Formats: sequence, structure tokens, C-alpha cells
Amino acid sequence: MEELKLLRDKLMQGFYVDNLYEMSSLCTKLSSRPDMRVPMFVLSVIFRGIAADWDERPIEVEYARDIEMKLLAPVKAMIEAIEDKKRPHEIYVLLDGLIQEFLHTVS
Repeated sequence: MEELKLLRDKLMQGFYVDNLYEMSSLCTKLSSRPDMRVPMFVLSVIFRGIAADWDERPIEVEYARDIEMKLLAPVKAMIEAIEDKKRPHEIYVLLDGLIQEFLHTVS
């Protein structure tokens, strides 16, 4: 699917405010598909939340890279699971891990 490829490409461009907002918008668009609704909604909220937080204050490059490195693998795994049409339970497990990492990393 073209939108997932675009999301993967944007993900590789890095976590910076404008790109995070663009990824959030793309995920919101993808969440209109029933087979992607929950994971894409969660990704949209995560990307938008980070972007809004970083948009409000100066962020050190090391801090931004640390967050990106910790979230990159779980996000990529989620995209791969969707592309591979994994079972809902497998996607749920990945979502749970992603949310847990997000909450641990960002809070």
C-alpha cells in the first residue's frame, strides 16, 4: 500500500516537529481503513503528542534522538505487522508494547 510506504519513508526522515505532524496526519488518514483503524489511530496520537510537546519548548538534540531511537523499532514493527496482515492479537501485542515504550520514554 502506497500510504504505508510513505509513512515508512517519513519515519526514516526522523522525528522533528513538522515531520511528526505530517506522520500524524498520514496515520489519521490511514485510520479510516477498518483493518488499520486502531494501530494508525494510536500512531497518530503518539506522533501528534510528541510534536505538540516539542513545538512548545526547545528540545535538546540528544533527547529527541533518544526518543526516536526508542520508538523507531516498535513503530516499524507495527507497520510491518500491518503490511504482513498479521492477526489482530499479534497487532494488539505490538500496540501494547509500543504504548508501553511511549509512556515510559516520554513521561
